[in-house]
Amino acid sequence: MSGYGQINSAVVLTNKAQGDIIVQFSGSSSELQLSDPGASMLTYLAGSGYARYTADGKLTWSRTIESLTGSTNVDRESAIALVPPTDFGVSYVKYEPPTGPTTGKYFYRVARINGNTGNLTWEAKYPNTTNVSSRTLFLVPRPAQGDFITLYPVLSRESGGGEACSVTDNGTAGSVTCSGSSYAIAAVPSADGTTAWIWGAPGATGSLPLNPLTMEKWAFTANPFQAGGEDAFILGVRGASTSVGAWMTEGDYGPRLALASLPGGDLAVTAEGNGFMNFNGGQSLLAQSGSVLFRIATATGQILWRTPLAQAPTSLIAAPGGRIAVLYRAASSDPSSVQVFDSTSGALLSTLPLPPSISQQVLAAGQTDLFVIGDYSSAFDFDPGSGTDKPSSTRGVYISRYTF
Repeated sequence: MSGYGQINSAVVLTNKAQGDIIVQFSGSSSELQLSDPGASMLTYLAGSGYARYTADGKLTWSRTIESLTGSTNVDRESAIALVPPTDFGVSYVKYEPPTGPTTGKYFYRVARINGNTGNLTWEAKYPNTTNVSSRTLFLVPRPAQGDFITLYPVLSRESGGGEACSVTDNGTAGSVTCSGSSYAIAAVPSADGTTAWIWGAPGATGSLPLNPLTMEKWAFTANPFQAGGEDAFILGVRGASTSVGAWMTEGDYGPRLALASLPGGDLAVTAEGNGFMNFNGGQSLLAQSGSVLFRIATATGQILWRTPLAQAPTSLIAAPGGRIAVLYRAASSDPSSVQVFDSTSGALLSTLPLPPSISQQVLAAGQTDLFVIGDYSSAFDFDPGSGTDKPSSTRGVYISRYTF
């Protein structure tokens, strides 16, 4: 891929051991060239869209967001989310032209897309109007429950919750029900598709409905003078509305968290903070400023292990073979890296070097492979062998596959 585009998110299909990868890209008004190492397919696109590549790097199909949605006025796309084995979902804001002497309106939408063909399966419209400057929703598929949960993001220390909605998926259509409020700063689906895991940091004191699908409340205390932000919570929404947790951080500082779901149900979590911090009843997280990777047993809320990190992480993902991949993004002029940890013990297994990147790199994982996607502008040695790879133009986007 060459031109001035970037990858925003990616998912790996699970219909076979070495699954194909679907990437969500955005580009400028100038053309973005999609190709593969053998140039079996060459496509020129402008704007945003999606593309599917096989595990050996062959381009299968590509779509612009305009051709997929039938509209030239689409904004606020969420990251794409896998609906196993071969579909994916995405949310966005779409303009609806007027049908009479009125002005047009904007509505949130959720779409399910066929990963085999790249065609729209269904699109569900939200009941209330919004505007193009609204925030991008978190989209969490729960295929075992037959729905998606969408959460309007709330910033740390921001009082009041954002809207939470459930989109029921019957295979050929989706129906939206909105109720309750969300304090989510980020959310991920569980590995088995039953649970939406949420973390947030409410800027309020009182009894708060941390589960957006129920009126159940938890006592929460605001800490507006914390240098690192509010105390945070982690909570799972399982089934119709059952709560798992909530588990809170405690201490002198509030954290920035990132979550990844592990096979078997546990969570891998990174925490970054400016000082002393505990978790869920006095379990030690940080003694001083820094970052840590830890694993939570979601049956009990207990920390199974914790591993200090040398620098602040950007994101993490469950990788094949009982591994956890943690991405570190350096300044755009410096190389970044991915560290791979053992999910059972937390031991560091290996480090994968990455080239300097202007945009944020993306991690995606399937049953046997870990993918790293980013941009590069000069020659770089992506693999352990000799020689380097060069972009086909002044700036290119790479997709690297690591097999375990």
